[in-house]
Amino acid sequence: MALALLCLGPVPAALGQSESGGLPAPSDIAIGDTTYAELIAMALPGALETDEFIVVEKDVAVPHIEGPDFTVVAPAPVTVADFNGVGLSIDGEPHLALMIELAEAPNSAGPIAALAVFDVTGAPELVDVVDIGFDRQSGFALPPTLQVGWGHELILGFNSHGNAGQFYNAITIVDVVEGRLTMVDQILTLDVTSCEETRRQYLDYVVATPEGDGKGDFTVIVRDVLEPSDEACPAGDGPYMTGETSYSVEYRWDESAGRYVAQGEGWAEFDEMNSARF
Repeated sequence: MALALLCLGPVPAALGQSESGGLPAPSDIAIGDTTYAELIAMALPGALETDEFIVVEKDVAVPHIEGPDFTVVAPAPVTVADFNGVGLSIDGEPHLALMIELAEAPNSAGPIAALAVFDVTGAPELVDVVDIGFDRQSGFALPPTLQVGWGHELILGFNSHGNAGQFYNAITIVDVVEGRLTMVDQILTLDVTSCEETRRQYLDYVVATPEGDGKGDFTVIVRDVLEPSDEACPAGDGPYMTGETSYSVEYRWDESAGRYVAQGEGWAEFDEMNSARF
């Protein structure tokens, strides 16, 4: 097996771009002769393009990837706040993943982030759509996909919010199994900026590419990096420690379960460390 290493900085959203290099407009072509507005209408029935915006004129209830207890209903009319797309391969066939972020509904914990996947072998066909919103800001992570075999990629979603120098991030690993979007796992990271220190948590991926057409095992590594802060502290404080600690979890494809399974205790140690810093 060959090993591939992908190294990332802090995890910002990866935005789709139009031909001019900016954010896509609803009327821009997404694939073939199909526009983004037409794809969004396939994923969210009742979506209409109006004055360069997309409005969904029906109540929106997208099944949440964690199950019905997490599904929220956004009452109509609902405005599409943002969207972006990325091409990927699933089981050897070309697909398009589209992230559709809706405007936040009143009294909601956060906006709906609808992840829709289309088979684009021919004319686009909707495969599945789920809500992967876990926080205020949503999008694709960088990279937006992870190749785990010949002709198969996982989708990496990103949610985040910040408060008082603390930035809470969630990276959701999503697979398409037998036509359904399923969550492989979620990694919760915490970045902190203060006069004492700057802590950043970076993600790396190591993939064991299989020789055949199966799905390879992969490992996610989080590097917890402590650096001096650029902010001035009161006189007498400092100097401050620097250092780096790594945490990792391996994921193996379980053929009988039909999904990737985290090995060992998963992210328990890492989550415990971050919880102590809240």
